[in-house]
This record gives sequence, structure tokens and C-alpha cells, in this order.
Amino acid sequence: MKLKQALLICILFVTTSLSAHDYFFAFAEMKYNEVSGRIEATITLTTHDYERSLRERGVLNQEISKLADDEEAYAIFQADLNKGFKLNVNGKEIHFNLEGIEVQLTGVTNFHLSAEVPSSITKLEMTFDLLMESFVEQQNKITFIYRNNKSSYEFLQNKITQEIILSNE
Repeated sequence: MKLKQALLICILFVTTSLSAHDYFFAFAEMKYNEVSGRIEATITLTTHDYERSLRERGVLNQEISKLADDEEAYAIFQADLNKGFKLNVNGKEIHFNLEGIEVQLTGVTNFHLSAEVPSSITKLEMTFDLLMESFVEQQNKITFIYRNNKSSYEFLQNKITQEIILSNE
């Protein structure tokens, strides 16, 4: 009897530790391209976390890898992505276009985004609370590139918005 209990405890421990993880992260690299007048971004996050969040919030019940085959689901997904990754330029809200999705065999997905922006940018306000509604442990980070300079910004449950002031030097 004790052997069965020990075996059951071991199985439960292994199965819960395989499917769960303690930390949730999303990373973004964002670059202001002055020549094209666009901001280009790539968001990288864990695929199964985002799919779970989409299902639990009732947004989509579909694998991310199959979005390209369904125009309506792609549009719904793009709108959801824009809710969790927001940009204000000089006080005006800018929406990103989802240019492509790369689902990696490593369990992460890269989302490639771009947005047209005004020619003279002085201030960006980023809100990056993607997945924070679903995972209280979620932490996000943006690396912003402007004129070959990189700056990093962290986004936590208590700090979902960051301000970026651009210098014209």
C-alpha cells in the first residue's frame, strides 16, 4: 500500500512539474526606422502560455500555428495582440499591424509587427501588459533601438506603462 502511495505521489509530482512553470516572460525588440517612418517590433513569448490565455479568456480556441489559414481568426488575434502591446506616439494611439508569425520548435513564438508613425517623434508611451491578465507572475521587457542606441524597459503588474523620450541629437 505504501509503495502505491509513493508511486502515486511521484507521478503527480512529475506531471505537475512538467506542465507548470514559475515564471512567465515576454520580450520585445522595437526599432524606430526613421527612413521608412515605421516602428518595427518583434514580440517573443511562450506559445502554450499565449494559447492558454486566449482559450481561458474566450478570445480564440485555436493553435497559433494555424492562424495564417483563417483570416477572421488572424484579425481577432491581431486585435488581442494590440490590446496587450500598445503604443502612443506624441500622445496619439498607434496600432500595430501583424506582419508575420514564427512558431519555433523550442516552444516560443515570434510575432513581427510594424506601425506607421509621425515623422517627428519626441515621446513614446508603451504599455506592455500582454498575458498579465492571465498570469500574475508575468513580466515583460522591451529593448528599444533608436539611432544605434539600445534601451531596455521592464513591465510588471504594478508598472505596465513606460515612457520613452527621444533625443534628436
